[in-house]
Amino acid sequence: DLHKAIRRQRQMCIRDRLGGNFMENVKIGRVYRHFKGNYYFVENVGLSSETHERVVIYKSLYDRDDSNIWVRPEKMFLEEIPERPDNITGQKHRFELCKDIEKNYLPK
Repeated sequence: DLHKAIRRQRQMCIRDRLGGNFMENVKIGRVYRHFKGNYYFVENVGLSSETHERVVIYKSLYDRDDSNIWVRPEKMFLEEIPERPDNITGQKHRFELCKDIEKNYLPK
Protein backbone atom coordinates (compact mmCIF):
# COMPACT_ATOMS: atom_id res chain seq x y z
CA ASP A 1 0.00 0.00 0.00
CA LEU A 2 1.41 3.38 -1.04
CA HIS A 3 0.25 5.19 2.12
CA LYS A 4 1.98 2.64 4.36
CA ALA A 5 5.18 2.97 2.35
CA ILE A 6 5.12 6.77 2.65
CA ARG A 7 4.44 6.60 6.39
CA ARG A 8 7.29 4.10 6.83
CA GLN A 9 9.66 6.39 4.89
CA ARG A 10 8.73 9.38 7.09
CA GLN A 11 9.38 7.33 10.22
CA MET A 12 12.77 6.30 8.86
CA CYS A 13 13.68 9.95 8.15
CA ILE A 14 12.63 11.02 11.64
CA ARG A 15 14.50 8.08 13.14
CA ASP A 16 17.66 9.04 11.24
CA ARG A 17 17.44 12.66 12.44
CA LEU A 18 16.96 11.59 16.06
CA GLY A 19 19.79 9.08 16.02
CA GLY A 20 18.07 5.71 16.29
CA ASN A 21 14.75 3.99 16.45
CA PHE A 22 12.86 6.17 18.92
CA MET A 23 9.81 3.89 18.87
CA GLU A 24 11.76 1.18 20.74
CA ASN A 25 12.02 3.45 23.76
CA VAL A 26 9.53 6.24 24.38
CA LYS A 27 6.27 5.70 22.52
CA ILE A 28 5.07 8.93 20.91
CA GLY A 29 1.32 9.43 21.19
CA ARG A 30 0.98 7.19 24.24
CA VAL A 31 0.15 7.74 27.90
CA TYR A 32 2.69 7.15 30.67
CA ARG A 33 2.23 7.07 34.43
CA HIS A 34 4.74 8.83 36.69
CA PHE A 35 5.81 6.95 39.80
CA LYS A 36 3.92 9.50 41.92
CA GLY A 37 0.70 8.43 40.19
CA ASN A 38 -0.10 11.15 37.63
CA TYR A 39 -0.60 10.51 33.91
CA TYR A 40 1.16 12.19 30.99
CA PHE A 41 0.78 12.14 27.21
CA VAL A 42 4.00 11.97 25.16
CA GLU A 43 3.82 14.58 22.40
CA ASN A 44 7.17 13.98 20.73
CA VAL A 45 10.89 13.26 21.04
CA GLY A 46 13.39 15.95 20.09
CA LEU A 47 16.99 16.97 20.46
CA SER A 48 18.47 19.52 22.85
CA SER A 49 19.82 22.45 20.85
CA GLU A 50 22.83 22.65 23.16
CA THR A 51 23.85 19.02 23.75
CA HIS A 52 21.96 17.11 21.02
CA GLU A 53 20.68 14.87 23.83
CA ARG A 54 17.33 13.23 23.12
CA VAL A 55 14.48 14.83 25.09
CA VAL A 56 10.86 13.82 25.63
CA ILE A 57 8.14 16.46 25.19
CA TYR A 58 5.07 15.54 27.20
CA LYS A 59 2.02 17.10 28.81
CA SER A 60 0.12 16.43 31.98
CA LEU A 61 -3.35 14.94 31.70
CA TYR A 62 -4.56 16.82 34.77
CA ASP A 63 -4.88 20.51 35.60
CA ARG A 64 -1.80 22.26 36.97
CA ASP A 65 -1.23 25.87 37.92
CA ASP A 66 2.35 26.07 36.66
CA SER A 67 2.60 24.30 33.28
CA ASN A 68 1.05 21.51 31.27
CA ILE A 69 3.95 21.01 28.82
CA TRP A 70 7.20 19.45 30.06
CA VAL A 71 10.59 18.50 28.59
CA ARG A 72 12.88 15.94 30.16
CA PRO A 73 15.98 14.09 28.93
CA GLU A 74 14.93 10.71 27.57
CA LYS A 75 17.43 8.89 29.79
CA MET A 76 15.87 10.48 32.88
CA PHE A 77 12.33 9.82 31.60
CA LEU A 78 13.10 6.10 31.32
CA GLU A 79 15.48 5.69 34.26
CA GLU A 80 15.04 3.23 37.09
CA ILE A 81 14.34 4.86 40.42
CA PRO A 82 15.46 3.74 43.87
CA GLU A 83 12.96 2.80 46.55
CA ARG A 84 11.38 5.93 47.95
CA PRO A 85 8.36 6.72 50.10
CA ASP A 86 6.65 8.89 47.46
CA ASN A 87 6.57 6.02 44.92
CA ILE A 88 2.89 5.29 45.44
CA THR A 89 2.65 3.13 42.33
CA GLY A 90 5.48 0.72 43.18
CA GLN A 91 6.91 1.30 39.70
CA LYS A 92 10.47 0.39 38.84
CA HIS A 93 10.94 3.34 36.42
CA ARG A 94 10.26 7.09 36.66
CA PHE A 95 7.66 6.83 33.86
CA GLU A 96 6.03 3.62 32.68
CA LEU A 97 3.86 3.05 29.65
CA CYS A 98 0.19 2.53 30.47
CA LYS A 99 -0.40 -0.75 28.68
CA ASP A 100 -4.10 -0.76 29.47
CA ILE A 101 -4.46 2.42 27.38
CA GLU A 102 -3.87 1.07 23.91
CA LYS A 103 -5.27 3.87 21.72
CA ASN A 104 -2.77 6.03 19.85
CA TYR A 105 -4.14 9.59 20.10
CA LEU A 106 -1.94 11.17 17.42
CA PRO A 107 -3.55 11.73 14.02
CA LYS A 108 -2.31 9.40 11.29
